[in-house]
Amino acid sequence: MIARSEEFRNSVGRVISVLKDGTPAQVTAALEQCFADAGGSYYATCAGCEIPRGTPPANLRAMRDFARAHRE
Repeated sequence: MIARSEEFRNSVGRVISVLKDGTPAQVTAALEQCFADAGGSYYATCAGCEIPRGTPPANLRAMRDFARAHRE
């Protein structure tokens, strides 16, 4: 379980950096990897405590679209 949680923490870090500096396709791919590393459902897709200034609106829409597509 420790290895799994480490993978998840690393995935979350990638999502945060890609959200600001990546493309919408990269945001979607990072979220897909994060969900796979988390090992199941019942996780929230969100920006965390803040959204960095300068984050492209298209990346936020990609995150929103991913969350909507993965509702249960």
